Amino acid sequence: MKSILVVGIGNFGAWWVLSLSKIKSPIKIYCFDTDQLKYNVLKKRLDNDKSLALTQHKFFFINSISDAQKNLDVIVVSTNADIRLKIVQELRQLYSTKNWIIEKVIVQSSDQLKTLIDCLHNQNVYVNHSRRLQPSTNFCKAILRSKPLPIRVRYLGGCWELISNSFHFVDMFSYWFATELVKIDTEGLYNRWHQSSVRHGFFDVRGILKAHFHNEIQLEMDWSDGNKDATWIFEYADGEFKYNETTGEIFKDGILLAIVPLLNFSEMGALLEPILIGDKKNSNILPLLTDVYKGTSLMLDAYLSHWKHSTNTQDKVIPIS
Repeated sequence: MKSILVVGIGNFGAWWVLSLSKIKSPIKIYCFDTDQLKYNVLKKRLDNDKSLALTQHKFFFINSISDAQKNLDVIVVSTNADIRLKIVQELRQLYSTKNWIIEKVIVQSSDQLKTLIDCLHNQNVYVNHSRRLQPSTNFCKAILRSKPLPIRVRYLGGCWELISNSFHFVDMFSYWFATELVKIDTEGLYNRWHQSSVRHGFFDVRGILKAHFHNEIQLEMDWSDGNKDATWIFEYADGEFKYNETTGEIFKDGILLAIVPLLNFSEMGALLEPILIGDKKNSNILPLLTDVYKGTSLMLDAYLSHWKHSTNTQDKVIPIS
């Protein structure tokens, strides 16, 4: 029986456990959070989700981070970014495993990212850019890769927060067009940061963020005031391709091709199973930390520079998670 440890049972960590619970193969799921009241919330979610095959899995709600079995198949780190490096360093000393899944935003500075890479040397470390797994993402990929490069690509955001999701969208763009990030332009971002609406104690920013890629096209992420959309727009010389993430509607030249709604992460356990259960032939469904290292560093440095400029502070980490 495979064994998986999930560290950090906040909102997303709880979704992780629900997702794991839908895997058909029996597994041992260890859950740890310093705030063990969160276990009660998680247990209610498990009780309320009638689609789970709970009887075949074994759950352990541990009191200390060191209380799981010492040889694990996978460790999922779903804590906030401000403590993630410290937690990973501690876990590295406590447990033997070769497979890790790290939530984004991975860490809060490029220096921390380099230290994390060094800490997890010779490990299989995946970053949970889970939009790669979405059926809608792969439906769009099949169409986009069959066409020439678009003249312009925009993402009209605002439905979700910019910073944490921008890492997802840059990864999706790289995945769709088999390219990598080379530059981030923050000149269109506003010079004021606001408290995050969903991550207590952290901050976010609005405006327009531009990402330049190796294939010489760019992604414009528009989080201007008043924008509450969540739509990808790909402009070509002979037409337009659109994908609305909130409705799942996919249009080509104004004609509805399909409606493929986003799956809730708690429904995606089966899609993650190749990594979690160890099918090496299909283990590239999430990007490796080494593959996203350069782009993530560029984004962290760009946000940090903008934070310093906007707030007149010399903090070496960005208050994002």
